[in-house]
Amino acid sequence: MTTIKKPQSVLDVIREVAMTTGGSSAAIAAALEARLGAGFVQGLESLDTYANQDMVDGEMAMDAEAEAVALSRQLVRPALQQRLQRRVDVVDKGASKKKRRRVRSAG
Repeated sequence: MTTIKKPQSVLDVIREVAMTTGGSSAAIAAALEARLGAGFVQGLESLDTYANQDMVDGEMAMDAEAEAVALSRQLVRPALQQRLQRRVDVVDKGASKKKRRRVRSAG
């Protein structure tokens, strides 16, 4: 079975980035984007916007819930995509080894 090294946890990356960027929000955002991807940073920005916006008078609870669910999907999607890509990489690497074995045995 082929394995690929597990990446650092998101919290470890955030901690490391915060310690090495001097605390500038622009520098932190750029470093997080480089390490975790633009989708992750956009999700965090959306979460921040959502958390800090005022509730609208007359807003229905179901509308607020639907907005929260959509936001959570947006925030989680990059992490799920990274995990799926790691799995695809493992499968590709295994398939490439099998192909090389078949070529050698046929030759």
